[in-house]
Amino acid sequence: MGSQDAAGKGSLRSCHRRKPQALIMILARRKSRRRLSLVGAAMLAACSVAPVGVERVSPQDTQRQLTSNVISTDDVRPDTRIVLQRLGMWELWKTDPQTALAALHRIVVGDPGNADDLFALAEMSFHQAETDNAQAYSLAAVAYAFAFLFPNDPNHVPNALDPRVRTATDIYNRGLTSAFATPDRSRVVLRSGNFALPFGSIEISFNSASAKWHDLRLSNFTPADELRVEGLRSVYRLHGLGSSLVADASAQTQETGFQVSADLKVPVSAVLRIDDPEQGLALGHLRGRLEVYPAYEPAPVEVRGRSFPLEADPTAAFAYGLSDPKVWESEYGGFLRGDFFERRSSQLVGLQPYEPGEIPVVFIHGTASSAGRWADLLNDLQSDPILREHFQF
Repeated sequence: MGSQDAAGKGSLRSCHRRKPQALIMILARRKSRRRLSLVGAAMLAACSVAPVGVERVSPQDTQRQLTSNVISTDDVRPDTRIVLQRLGMWELWKTDPQTALAALHRIVVGDPGNADDLFALAEMSFHQAETDNAQAYSLAAVAYAFAFLFPNDPNHVPNALDPRVRTATDIYNRGLTSAFATPDRSRVVLRSGNFALPFGSIEISFNSASAKWHDLRLSNFTPADELRVEGLRSVYRLHGLGSSLVADASAQTQETGFQVSADLKVPVSAVLRIDDPEQGLALGHLRGRLEVYPAYEPAPVEVRGRSFPLEADPTAAFAYGLSDPKVWESEYGGFLRGDFFERRSSQLVGLQPYEPGEIPVVFIHGTASSAGRWADLLNDLQSDPILREHFQF
């Protein structure tokens, strides 16, 4: 360092002996070299930060990223974003979603076996349906999800562990509910008809006479997955295929002897089977059959040669029935008046139609009480498939 300092001082002394103009030029060159050195150092520092990298995140953030979808976050999954980016339509989707949907639909018609594009269409259509409250896009989401889940070619059946399978099932279930819901979403009106789609139409047939549980007629359908249960310690839910609904159950003929509770609400599932969805998407016209199944029937439904359990909310249906104030009238009111039971045709009622061979279990409530006080126990017992198969309450 000493020799360098000496050299520096020598060079400065030599500068003093030179003309002023020459000294100014030397200093200017040194400042310029210093600026270049600083710029070069800055460039090297910038180049040392990689433009691509990774960042460690928490397990909670990881799970949110893995499970994020259009239903849970109101944004499409990363899989759908990849499809749109690959096709150069991501910006179009954000600014003009209907045009993006129409463009991707034309691509799928040309390549009907592309599961990635079908799933993207299902998610995008569901998002558009929720944004505009449009029945056409709800039914389109159902159709795309059905085509993704039940392709014509067995080799195109999605991997059961693919998280998109559960998301597509939820889109199908929720989309079917929304497609037939009343404007206030308090009821679901299942019906036949020719319904508009963004790319054509779908003809749906619904046989209301098939909506029954043994001899009970099922009617007045309510969206079950939009009911929040209060007052019960456990909430049971059956995961599967179908729009989860709660139905009123009424006798078609005058009952004698053993009767089902007049307050009974039945968990049911509505399933729409679409005939050859890939051809229907290409032609712009689909056909489907809409059917209703009581969730307490243990047999799964068959769709295009494959068996699936039903989506249902038994606890929501049970709690909905118990939410009627009339259920609780027999408590202190009945105890004090003494004439409550005289206004009832029967004091022994069932929670399901009579099943020969099953063991009956009778619940007897106490004074100034009602059958509703057995709610938690009955909720647990009815939601156990083994007990429900062998006992009736």
